[in-house]
This record gives sequence, C-alpha cells and structure tokens, in this order.
Amino acid sequence: MRTKRLQNKILLFFVGLLLLLNSAVFYWNYHNNERQEAQRIESLLNSARSNFRYQFEARSYYLSAFAETAAKDFGLKQVFGEDTRSLLVALNNHRQRIEADLVMAINTDGRIIGQLLKRDLSDEQHKVQVGDEQGARFRFMEWLTGKESIRELYQLNNVLYQLNFSPLKSGNLTIGWIGFGYAIDQALAKSFTERTGLVTEFAIQEADSWRVFASSVTAETEDKHV
Repeated sequence: MRTKRLQNKILLFFVGLLLLLNSAVFYWNYHNNERQEAQRIESLLNSARSNFRYQFEARSYYLSAFAETAAKDFGLKQVFGEDTRSLLVALNNHRQRIEADLVMAINTDGRIIGQLLKRDLSDEQHKVQVGDEQGARFRFMEWLTGKESIRELYQLNNVLYQLNFSPLKSGNLTIGWIGFGYAIDQALAKSFTERTGLVTEFAIQEADSWRVFASSVTAETEDKHV
C-alpha cells in the first residue's frame, strides 16, 4: 500500500514537472514568437518608410527639375500676364508632359493668373478644369521670396499637393512664378500598398488631432463598388 502511494506521489510529481516544463516552453515560445513578429513588423515599417521617403523625394526632385525647365520656355514667358486663355493652354501643354495634377502661375502682384486641376473620373479617364483660385491672391507669398526653387505641400479643395515652384525671369528680373504639383491621394496610397504590402494612410495634423485624407483601404473599397 505504501509502495503504491509512493508510486502515485512520484507519478504526480513527474506529471506536475512535465506540466511546469511545458508551461515554461509555451511561455518562452509565445514571447519568442511575439518578439520575432515585432521585429518583422518593425522591419516592414522601416522598409516602407525608406520606400516612401525615396518615392516622395524622387517626385519632388522631378517636379522641381521640370518647373525650372518650363520656366525657361520663351513661349510661356510671352503669354505670361497677357491673354489668359493662351496662358492656360501653354500651362496645360507643360502639365501634360509630366501628368501633373496641378499647375499654377502667379504674377509679381501675388495674383494667380493661371490655375489648372486634373480630376480623375475613373482609373482611365480624367478631366482638366480651371481651378477655384483662378484670379485670386496666392495665400502664401512668403514662399516665393528669396528662393530659386520652392518645395511645399499645398492644400486645395481638401486635396494635398506636393508642389514645386520656379521663378520666371526676364534677364535678372522675376516676372512671376510657375508651379507644378502631384496629388497626395488615394491613388498614391494604393500604389504604396502595392509596393510594401502594408495598408497606407496619409494624415494631416489639424489643431490637436490628425485627419486621414487618403487611404489605400478606402481606395480598395471603392474599387469593389465600381
């Protein structure tokens, strides 16, 4: 009888030891997997962050280089400040070369004498129209003083644009500025998601909160309803 009790105690001891060992192994594996997952997510985020910075800077450099090239166009300078329709045609010709979403021309008085916006109707169709600020005063004249090339983020009609300006000069005299911009929108968010495999959202800080204005999730959802 005593032998059986001893055997039972030994059995219970080993069962308890095995349970304790299994719990320790499970705990270690669980936290090890969590650590590996956190490292994987951090790696993905770092890769996505680097990719975004590269693409964003590449777009900015491209816009800057093109704005400087367009600002040297003699034909554009000829119609600048003269006939509005001819100026808009000239601006649109330049806009089409790089498929810009926004182009605008500002005179030295700070008035927007030409503004065109490209609005996407679908994946394959879009229309170009005169912007709401045509004829209005440019809101940020301080951007245009004392710089040869200007890179800014510009918000218009709840759309944020990556915008680059270059001065138009006649000799050493600045006669105005011309700017080209790409929208930071759902299409861009979706393209980053396709590159990185991560959901991409763009947000802007307003007062003490953040407002998401473009999301790859929204873009994917809209695609399903088309």
